[in-house]
Amino acid sequence: MRRETQDEFRQRLRQEGRFKEFSTLRKDFQAEGLSPSDSWTQAATEFGFGEPRPVPQGPRVNGHQVTSQMFEGRQSSVRSDFEWVYENQAVEDVQPENAPSSGAWGLLQFSRMEPRAFYTEWMRMASRREDESAEERRFVDDANRSTEEIAEMLRQLTTVATDDGT
Repeated sequence: MRRETQDEFRQRLRQEGRFKEFSTLRKDFQAEGLSPSDSWTQAATEFGFGEPRPVPQGPRVNGHQVTSQMFEGRQSSVRSDFEWVYENQAVEDVQPENAPSSGAWGLLQFSRMEPRAFYTEWMRMASRREDESAEERRFVDDANRSTEEIAEMLRQLTTVATDDGT
């Protein structure tokens, strides 16, 4: 057993759908003359803040705990984890066993709680990859130039240098 933090308390009330009720009670205490700090403390006490809470268990899927054994022997990169999450974010029947890594499974859970944050980072990652791909294509194009094409480019450079008088 441990005591929950104020952030955990707020999160718990939101999950239970009781945060508005808490806020109303706190405002009522303020209207009765309590300071904002004292009204928060009084309302929080009535909603169970400060009482020892059980330590939450790990994530569960269909009543079964998600364990490291489910991901044993799997390796993936951050990029492939993001791609997997992008492909599975809206898939309802995806299971931990389908994930390429425990990180991908955790990222999927996060993406479902904070889709805006996930898609913002995904777009950054995808655009960086497109920029890298364009640069790689330029390198490949340069590598595929023929000897004659390179010789012609050098002739043009010497012609420009000669025309300048240098």
